[in-house]
Amino acid sequence: MKIVEDIPQELIELLYSDSPFFSIDKLKKMKIDFVNNQYFIFRNTSSSVLAYYNPFLMRIERVEKRDVYGIKPRNAEQTFALHFLQNSEIKLAALMGKAGTGKTLLALAAALSQAKLFKQIFIARPIVPLGNKDIGYLPGDIKSKINPYMQPLYDNLKVIQNQYSENDDHFRKIDQWLESGKINVSPLAYIRGRTLNNICFIIDEA
Repeated sequence: MKIVEDIPQELIELLYSDSPFFSIDKLKKMKIDFVNNQYFIFRNTSSSVLAYYNPFLMRIERVEKRDVYGIKPRNAEQTFALHFLQNSEIKLAALMGKAGTGKTLLALAAALSQAKLFKQIFIARPIVPLGNKDIGYLPGDIKSKINPYMQPLYDNLKVIQNQYSENDDHFRKIDQWLESGKINVSPLAYIRGRTLNNICFIIDEA
């Protein structure tokens, strides 16, 4: 993400028009070094706009704040994250930031909004043993051993689910997908070595 000051007002107005994009040639005088899929905050003394460099069409496009599966972006960074997480041209995305900035929540919301494109949504995180003891030392069956480590993922799914009433299709679908295996929450080690096609992977860093 890059903040660019003193953008001509007519370019900002172009991005707010019915055709919210313009060729990068219009920014030649600004001498901006473009990086593929780069995001911008363009602003001047009177207005600003969120924008994206589309490397396939070589143009600047406006980025709108939109709800994604009930989740509303709270700042420019979250708006950009939801935009590229839903960009089908981008096959691998990495979100980096401090704890609590919504990385997992945004990734889950974007995946759920595109669930029909995938056979399954795999959500994984590594198991970090506590006190130098592996999960084999924990009581109970394998599910009860693993669930405490996976609970943050279920918590995020519940946050998304609670954006809707219990009678809403979006609410019920999450339960249905968990029961049917459409949504699969697993330790990262369980996915290693498997061959899976048409799968959406979300890997959450512990």
